[in-house]
Amino acid sequence: MGEIMLLNKLEKLASDGDPYSKRALALRLSNLYLDGTHEPSSEEKELFSTVMFQVIDDLTESVVAQISQMLSRTRRISPEMAFRFASHDAISIARPMLEGSPLLSDQHMLTICSTQSEQHRTAVARRKELSEVVSLALAKEGAEATLVALADNDEAQFGKLGVAMLLERGAGNDDIEHSITRRVRNNAYLGELIRSALTDSLRQKIGDFAQVLDNAGLDKLTATAEEQVAQRYREERAMRLKAKFLRHKIRSNETSLETEMEALVQQGRLRNIMALLASWHSISLQRVERAFSRGDATPVIFLLKASDLKVETFERIEAMRCLFYGHDVFGIDNKKQAYLDLARADALKTVKLLQDRLANEQSKAVN
Repeated sequence: MGEIMLLNKLEKLASDGDPYSKRALALRLSNLYLDGTHEPSSEEKELFSTVMFQVIDDLTESVVAQISQMLSRTRRISPEMAFRFASHDAISIARPMLEGSPLLSDQHMLTICSTQSEQHRTAVARRKELSEVVSLALAKEGAEATLVALADNDEAQFGKLGVAMLLERGAGNDDIEHSITRRVRNNAYLGELIRSALTDSLRQKIGDFAQVLDNAGLDKLTATAEEQVAQRYREERAMRLKAKFLRHKIRSNETSLETEMEALVQQGRLRNIMALLASWHSISLQRVERAFSRGDATPVIFLLKASDLKVETFERIEAMRCLFYGHDVFGIDNKKQAYLDLARADALKTVKLLQDRLANEQSKAVN
C-alpha cells in the first residue's frame, strides 16, 4: 500500500514538473522500483508504467535509453512497458529491451520484426533465447546484418523451413557461412536438420556452400544426431503428457481450454497448442500437425471452432501458424469472417468424422 501511495504522489509530480525535474524523477523512480524488496502487484506495475509514460516523452533520447538499460533485465515491470521501450523508433532506447528483456513474448518480437527497422531486427537476433517462429521471421525478413547475427547466435532455435531460409539467403556471405559451419560441427541436431533441408533445388541455389556443409562432417554426426533425435522424441512425449494433464484439469473445471490456449499463445508454443488440440479432441497429433502445415486455413478453422475458442484467440494462433510454416499471413480478415460464420455444430461434426476415422484405423491395426 505504501508503494502505491508513493506512486500516486509521483504521478502528480510527473504531470506538473519541469523537464529537469522529470529527468531526476524518472531516474530515481527506476532505482527505487528496482531496489524494492517485495514483488510488485499488478496495480503497482500499472501505476509505475503510468508515471514513467508521462515522464519519458519529455526526456532526451539518451536519458530514456539509460532507463531502458536499467529496466531491461527485470521482471518487475509490466510486459506492456517492456514492449513500449522495445518498439521505440530510436534503436538506442529499443536495443536494451530487445536484446535482454525476459518479458517480451514471441508475438511482441514478431510485431517488432515486421514493423520496425533492420537495427531492431538485428537486436532481436542477438537475444539469448529465440524460438523457431521468431528465427524464421528473422531469416525471412532480415537483411545482411540480421542474418549474420542470427547465424552466429548459438541459442537461436530453427525449424526446417527457417534453416533452409537462412541457408538460401545467407549463402555467399563469409561470416554467415562460417557461423553455420561452426554450429553444424558443434550441434549434431542442427546438422541433421540441415541435412534434411538440403534439397536438390536448395543445393543449386547455395552452390559451393552445400559442399562445404557436406565436408563439415554431416555424415559423421549420425550417431550423436540419433541421440539428439531421441531426446527430441522424449520431449515430444513429455509434451503429449502435458497436454493430457491439461485436458484433465479443464474437464475438472480447474481451468478452461480458452485460458490454456491463451497462455500457450503468449508463450509462443505452437506445437504445444497442436498437442493440446489433439488431446482435447482425441485425434492424432500427426493429423493436427498436417492440418496446421497446410496453406489452406480451413482445417484449422474447423479445429479451433470445434474447441469453442474466441475469434481473437483464433486470429493469434493463425498468425503464429502462418509464420511457423511460411504461409501467406494476408487475408486474416477473410479467415476471421469464415471462423465467425462457421457454426460450432458443423465444426464438431467434422471433428467427429476424424475421431471415427482414427478409431477405424486403430481397429484395423489391432485386427
